[in-house]
Amino acid sequence: MNTAAIKLYDLFRKELNLDESKAKEFVEAIDRTISEEIRQDKNEIATRDFVKKEIVDAKNDMIKWFVGLFFALAMMIIGLYIKG
Repeated sequence: MNTAAIKLYDLFRKELNLDESKAKEFVEAIDRTISEEIRQDKNEIATRDFVKKEIVDAKNDMIKWFVGLFFALAMMIIGLYIKG
């Protein structure tokens, strides 16, 4: 147990008059809950970062396609003027 968990354990045992096993079980449950919340937050952040990266990549691909199509159309129009 870390320092905060030991302090909580002592608080539950002394102030709330819980026996040692109940106080330890309560502290472990709180620790598991906090750990799970942190893990979920990290997963959400990783997912958001992944989605942002995918959006940026999609925008870059769209820009490349637009530039390529613009040049192709410009060359076709220039070719029509030269031919005509």
